Amino acid sequence: MGLALAACAPLEPITASGTFQDHLPARAPAPAGGCAVNITAVADARTSPEILGIVGRAVKAPSDTQAWLRSILQGLGSRGFQVGFAAAPEPEAINMQVRLDKAWLTGTATNKTANVVVHVRAERAGSAPLEADYRGALTVMNWASTAAELQRLADTAFAKALDEMTPPLKRLCPV
Repeated sequence: MGLALAACAPLEPITASGTFQDHLPARAPAPAGGCAVNITAVADARTSPEILGIVGRAVKAPSDTQAWLRSILQGLGSRGFQVGFAAAPEPEAINMQVRLDKAWLTGTATNKTANVVVHVRAERAGSAPLEADYRGALTVMNWASTAAELQRLADTAFAKALDEMTPPLKRLCPV
């Protein structure tokens, strides 16, 4: 009887890592003097910023969401940008404000899914501003809902959002 009850016990929640790992194909780092991106503001606008979803158990967001989001945005470095964080706009850089609107992991009987939506407002002196939402999504087979599997799922969804925002940001780079 005790074994049957133990099998029904809820799984312990897991907490996502505060460090982004880009799980898409390896990319070369941005060349020195590449296009500079200055991120002046990072906001987490999710309704419940402490949770990332439920995949057989609760998946909690990292406790320091600012550091986590900055880690994700550093992923622009492997996409050809020199990434910096300064509150004041930099005259030669693409200055951008980023807002995380949605990040949710969920599971069904055989699959797990991640969806993220990142809102970006970017501008560079002499160029028209860019304002858009960028999405990253991934659905894969759910093997065991381990912490490593769920981390890879979230990181890959964020990597896809970074990939989606890269071409419009590149158009703001000086020629």
